[in-house]
Amino acid sequence: MKKSFAMVALAVVAAASFIGGCRTVVRRQPTDGKLLVFHMDFNIIQMNRATVSDLLRKAADNGYNAILWEIENKVQLDTIPPAIHPEAFTKDEFRAILAEADALGLEAIPLLQIFGHGEYVLNCKEYKHLREQHDKPDCYCVSKPEVRELHLRLVNEYLQLFGDRVKRFHLASDEAYSFGSCPICKKRNRMELYVEHLEALAKPIRERGIRPGVWHDMILDPQHAADRAKLPADYTIWYGDYGYGVSKAGTTAGDKKIESLRKEGREVILCGASQSAGEDPFFPRAKFHRDNLTALAENARKACAGFCVTSWSIRQSLKRFQYPLIDYAAQRYLAPSADAAEDWKAAVTRAFGAEVTPEMVDGLFSCDIYLNGVDGRQWTFFKEGIPPPPLYYRQWMKDYPEYIDNFADRAAKEKARVIKELAKWKAIKSGNELVALAVRAGEMKLLLCETIRAALKGEKYSPCPLDEVAALYSVDQSKISAANSARLVFGFYAD
Repeated sequence: MKKSFAMVALAVVAAASFIGGCRTVVRRQPTDGKLLVFHMDFNIIQMNRATVSDLLRKAADNGYNAILWEIENKVQLDTIPPAIHPEAFTKDEFRAILAEADALGLEAIPLLQIFGHGEYVLNCKEYKHLREQHDKPDCYCVSKPEVRELHLRLVNEYLQLFGDRVKRFHLASDEAYSFGSCPICKKRNRMELYVEHLEALAKPIRERGIRPGVWHDMILDPQHAADRAKLPADYTIWYGDYGYGVSKAGTTAGDKKIESLRKEGREVILCGASQSAGEDPFFPRAKFHRDNLTALAENARKACAGFCVTSWSIRQSLKRFQYPLIDYAAQRYLAPSADAAEDWKAAVTRAFGAEVTPEMVDGLFSCDIYLNGVDGRQWTFFKEGIPPPPLYYRQWMKDYPEYIDNFADRAAKEKARVIKELAKWKAIKSGNELVALAVRAGEMKLLLCETIRAALKGEKYSPCPLDEVAALYSVDQSKISAANSARLVFGFYAD
């Protein structure tokens, strides 16, 4: 362990506080200039104020020293009024949130999507003409002057909103699958087009002494290998890899990519997840993320600028269910013990109480990832947050008859597995608020499994209790957002 990190290792304090009903250790933040970042993601959902405050305190108490703010349309931005969520924070409300984070020692890092994941803007009729492909709502066409103008206005509004506290600005740029494909764009070298747009937006950022950053996708795309030096060296590369540590092959491939960035002299922040693709709508996959966070935290300590825990909200599960993973990730980055299993057990106990074992969490906090294909969260395959039309499953069955029996059987098996695991949680006698929420979420998962099975088998099924599902999501989300989340999950089958 390097000497600078040894200082952090001494920073674990034998104190405790209560956040959202859950006991957590209090750790000092890194003292060597490195970042430990939590991703506050407002994609699809609008978190209520209490949840934001809980997450900020949870992050600070666990030793995080920065928040990556992906606010999208959840703050009342003047630049994109047609796209703003009806429950968006006012600017004054959000500035109060930023002040709360300041008081907790949490650096604010804004994140703005400028290539892909523009659904929240590009689905508005006022902005559809800015799409790269007219039938795809995710990607901007950066050859259009109006796109550059819009993004510059957004960058400047972000700079005004976040103020002088900003030292880094994340320009995202991930998963822009249609980028460079329109008749005009495809005449250009894609990396040149990419860097040209980035540099135009980075200019006002650099003028304020702020360091720009991007996700790793484009720079590590094999087709850009010969051109990636075109991206200036001062961009921080946020390397997100949720398969790292989960399999030997994935880890080996990740090591090669990370090392290539280091050899180029790039500043790298490694990013794992406490929630990501593959989750069901109710629980993050505990073991999957634990393995990932363990391996990435170890690598990040060696020669990276920091470590980030992302929490992609489109997956819908309660943020509170990520608490033990958030806790564990910080422990493994700041002051890992010799036994990772003991660190995880301690995080589980702090979150749920002494009666809940790591095995119980692994059992309930898991899923059949294939069943994600038959709920409504991404029925269009984009991050739109638009629920399917009523009884959408009927059209799905016409389009994919070869999958009907397979998905119905999977739903039945998953239901049987969850019944067995949930029984262990229901037997807990001294459970806290989080245990009670896990039982509620488990019951909703059983209902979803049975709805999937019955609908695909052509059997009569109970009407989806959207109000009950919305009540669960309202623990984290504002009223309209929670109702929309319920419709997203059960929208495949709701009438």
